[in-house]
Amino acid sequence: MAAQVKIVAPGVNILSLGLNNGFVYMDGTSMAAPMVSSGLALVKSVNPFLTPADVDALLQKMPRTSGKTYTELNTKRLLDATPRPVTLSVPSTLKSRYVKEAKLTVMKKSNVKTTYALYQGTRKVKTLSAGNSMFTMYAGGDWLPSGSYKLQAVVTDGKHKRTASRSFKYVNPVKPAVAVKASDGGTFELATTRKGVVTVLDANKKVVYEALHVPGKFPVRSDTGAVYTVVLKPTDVSEKVVTVKYAPQPVQAETDSSAEST
Repeated sequence: MAAQVKIVAPGVNILSLGLNNGFVYMDGTSMAAPMVSSGLALVKSVNPFLTPADVDALLQKMPRTSGKTYTELNTKRLLDATPRPVTLSVPSTLKSRYVKEAKLTVMKKSNVKTTYALYQGTRKVKTLSAGNSMFTMYAGGDWLPSGSYKLQAVVTDGKHKRTASRSFKYVNPVKPAVAVKASDGGTFELATTRKGVVTVLDANKKVVYEALHVPGKFPVRSDTGAVYTVVLKPTDVSEKVVTVKYAPQPVQAETDSSAEST
């Protein structure tokens, strides 16, 4: 009979409720069974996706007294050993555009689905892949601004749901910048590091070009032999407007080295 017992709990001289608002000390499985049931209920509250076989395997891993075929109930140890359905970690401050430090772990269950996202306040700014812990701080056509963010992962089987979230501070290392160079006599190559409105003004402050651009290079048709002012107004209102000047390079006179001296 003892070989069929998997777990035992205190059942002798247990203080319990009695009649007439009193207390009594009682013995028997009626005292031990509720302790085991409540312990297993706590396990399921931590991880509701565990099957009866999973819980049984967890009990089998609990330490036992030498020579015993069963384990003695230790609720704290049982809960500490219960696998969490989802765990998430991230440093308190991130300073890289390419995040590798965030770690997401999800239990492997075919019926459990995971959603993973990046939030700024209550607004979701980016959906992430639960299968790839690395992601970039890029969304909406621009590098995200410095500020407070939150990673959140949710696992569900349609009936139960568990959530893990971690907040962090992000310091964006990419500052607004714009560069301009002549590609040929009638085309400029402009390059920006942040999303914003790019405006090109001629020497008379007349707008010859204006458009919203994401980070990257793009051509602008105009006379590259004239003087221009290029302005980048970032969509990130926490950043300053950037202005650069363009002036054509002076043409150096060539000397004829083949002329004979007399």
